[in-house]
Amino acid sequence: MIDGKSETITDTLSETMDTLGLKSANLDGLGSNGTAVMIGKQKADIISTVEFNHSGELLATGDKGGRVVIFQQEPENKNQPQCRGEYNVYSTFQSHEPEFDYLKSLEIEEKINKIRWLPQKNASQFLLSTNDKTIKLWKISERKKMPEGYNLKEEDGRYRDPSTVTTLRVPVFRPMDLMVEASPRRVFANAHTYHINSISVNSDFETYLSADDLRINLWHLEITDRSFSIQFC
Repeated sequence: MIDGKSETITDTLSETMDTLGLKSANLDGLGSNGTAVMIGKQKADIISTVEFNHSGELLATGDKGGRVVIFQQEPENKNQPQCRGEYNVYSTFQSHEPEFDYLKSLEIEEKINKIRWLPQKNASQFLLSTNDKTIKLWKISERKKMPEGYNLKEEDGRYRDPSTVTTLRVPVFRPMDLMVEASPRRVFANAHTYHINSISVNSDFETYLSADDLRINLWHLEITDRSFSIQFC
């Protein structure tokens, strides 16, 4: 009951999401009592984690299908105050795939458990994403220009016959539509017996922690084959 009006959890969530501009949320998957009901939605589309970056400009969501969707905040427009705080899709990529542990006869889901952003140091953004067993470091970068004028390659990617090259061309950059690329930079695996349920970037921004139900590991972002287990006395 809010201000004398009876409102469901779905109504309250809908108003909140509209305020944030996240109009694509699957709110019809909630019943009047707030319980999750599958109504025409695939299980893979269910959001499992959300995380803002340090500036609040980007919002990353992970789902049960192993995908990461990044939303970017639209610039404020004084002429359109209703668009304040609106987020639109910036990039979408497949972070994890389902795997199978043959030693333990265990299926590893692709579901994203946690996402953590690293502080931005250059034009690119970096984030960590994890499922039950594997942590990945991703680089998110923008491309607004495309090189043209290769000497040994055509614009469509075909290689030219060297005998036909009679002049030396200097490649130039041409403007192009904005393209956002997500590329994997590091993969941290095989360090947890139980499911990873939390990751946290340390204040030095060079190391981070990962935790399961019984263990906490300390990782360095540049070292993928070794971690240090934190012991509690």
